[in-house]
Amino acid sequence: MTIYEKYRSCSVMVRNGTGVLFQPKTKDYTYVFTARHNIEDENKNILSIREIEIKKYDNTTIEVEHVYERLDIELDIVLIKVEYLESFFTPYLYLDEISDSQDFYFYGFPRTRRTEIETIRPFKLELIDIQSNNNVLVMHNTHGTPQSEIVGCSGGGVFLRKNDDLYLVGIEYKMDDESRREESNTSVNTIKINMFKEIISENSDALVELLPPFLLSFKNLLDEIFLLDDLIIKKELVRNTLLEIVDNNINLEPTDVLEIIEGYILTSMIKSDSSNKLLWATYLEFLVFCSLIKDIETLDGEALININAEYKYLFGKAKSWTGLIPKVTRSNLKELKSGGTIFIACESTSPSMITEASKEMLIDITTSQTENEWNIDQGIENPYEELNIKSIFHIQKKIMENQTNFTSCTAFTIKGNIKNAIN
Repeated sequence: MTIYEKYRSCSVMVRNGTGVLFQPKTKDYTYVFTARHNIEDENKNILSIREIEIKKYDNTTIEVEHVYERLDIELDIVLIKVEYLESFFTPYLYLDEISDSQDFYFYGFPRTRRTEIETIRPFKLELIDIQSNNNVLVMHNTHGTPQSEIVGCSGGGVFLRKNDDLYLVGIEYKMDDESRREESNTSVNTIKINMFKEIISENSDALVELLPPFLLSFKNLLDEIFLLDDLIIKKELVRNTLLEIVDNNINLEPTDVLEIIEGYILTSMIKSDSSNKLLWATYLEFLVFCSLIKDIETLDGEALININAEYKYLFGKAKSWTGLIPKVTRSNLKELKSGGTIFIACESTSPSMITEASKEMLIDITTSQTENEWNIDQGIENPYEELNIKSIFHIQKKIMENQTNFTSCTAFTIKGNIKNAIN
């Protein structure tokens, strides 16, 4: 699918305006994001479901099931629940900070084009300002556009492009007063996609939540892992080799992990923190480590369970990873065998000088913990000597400490050298 075909596939005509299709994690229905005024009557009341006509670019009619709007403040947006649609491109949601250095693209269906073969119209935008408690983006249309090419586009999606992927930033809802002149139309107001998340939160009994891109695919976290800032020798080859493991060997996604984590990840807070990007980035590094060390060709749900006896992972809120060691030692470690390792990640982005807990550290940190409070495998007699507790950054640290071993490596030998470095 080309970029244009992706835009066209996820854009729909909502009566005289435009909207964006989005597929949540369900096969019961699909979402349409659009501007509220597209489905209002002359008294600004929302039309009945029978009166709301939604069509795809090929004029296929979509059945409307329900309309949801914000309860506490008046924003010109609605979320329309429609019949489940199987074949269309669904964009990722852009929920990160917006900057004026990014290029944005707005797509809509001008009324004048709706009888033509190419019905959708692109506009390139630049960010001017962020207003209304960070919820409204004021953007500049880089080319003056005739009014005839604007009417019908309201409610269309504003997107960011990243390589071949599309990220939905928000929904256009009006032109500024200053741009209503026929020859102008340069200023575009957009409501950020975050506001649709709030509509869903207010109707959580009926709607499935919107997931950030990194929860849909580990591949959306590749820019966040194994940055290896202090690696000099063969940095690009080492990092590309590690990233290839995600592409070739990791056969599950964050949403899959959430369904099978009970007992296999040492944290009770992972579900409540499931939208934490750092959690999933560090967990992906953990999975790459396990795949490499254990020579796992396909790391799926079954393999994840099988490595539970040797490796576990914990993520928590602390200034330093060592502050989470008491949580580890009081966790259920019964399935972890002698020699097993627990990797700890925390919200602190600064790597610690210490990445491995020594026997003396463990004894000191757990000085008040009685023998009965250790929930460990019966075969473990001395947890201070038989269990390993490390920071997740320990993996990168070992790579950088052993980088001289990569000097003569080639693409065919590098993986084995990385494995030796981190083992």
